[in-house]
Amino acid sequence: RLMIERLRDREEYLRRLTESTPDCILTLDLNGGLLQINQSGKQLMAIGDFAPLIGAEWTLLFQEGYRSLAKRALSTALSGGTERFQ
Repeated sequence: RLMIERLRDREEYLRRLTESTPDCILTLDLNGGLLQINQSGKQLMAIGDFAPLIGAEWTLLFQEGYRSLAKRALSTALSGGTERFQ
């Protein structure tokens, strides 16, 4: 029971942390599928309803010319690295 309570506290902490930033924060599964996005991200990307995008490949949020950068960033992250792009 204590462990479940701690997990809930941590989940709430992470939710508040991601919602407090003006940056777009996406959460992906290990295959690059969309799991969630913070409110700032929804506004920046003009996403009204995120529900239909859950599970979709995250690179679909980018224009065609930027999708290869997004795929490379995911590959880098999966190997333990960090990458940034705009």
